[in-house]
Amino acid sequence: MRTHARITGFITTLTLPGRKRPRPSPASATFIWKNTTAARQVYEEAARRFPDDDAGLVAQMRMAEEGIYDAPSIGDMFSVFDRPYSELPLQTYSRIVKEHPNSELAPLAQLKLAMWYLWNNRYNEALAEATIFAEKYPNHPLLPKAREVALTAFNGLASESV
Repeated sequence: MRTHARITGFITTLTLPGRKRPRPSPASATFIWKNTTAARQVYEEAARRFPDDDAGLVAQMRMAEEGIYDAPSIGDMFSVFDRPYSELPLQTYSRIVKEHPNSELAPLAQLKLAMWYLWNNRYNEALAEATIFAEKYPNHPLLPKAREVALTAFNGLASESV
């Protein structure tokens, strides 16, 4: 019962009319992800109610990844993408980048899009997306990760041409 109350409170926080909807905190999201059924319910509800707000976009991203990856490494994301094949992450990141370029999540989605292409050995696209990240967000804390993706994609292109 305690878990249900906590989840209900979380959904209520996300769905109160007239309130700025907060991005789910890592602590609350981690608690919820420990109960995968509850997590899915919370994120489905947030995505349904707020498909174009940051709360809904976070929910969509977390459902596509089935977890929380707010500071992703290439290894982290490869393990996400290596689950049964799905283009849901690609669709989710592309939608955020294209339709919500001013969202706080746009840089993260841009980086993850580059990582998705890298995982799929689509090195030209990975390099292009990492370059876009660097041009759009030159001072972003995730820039070193974008550079790592670009370097790995470049090395992949070089090894293919030899």
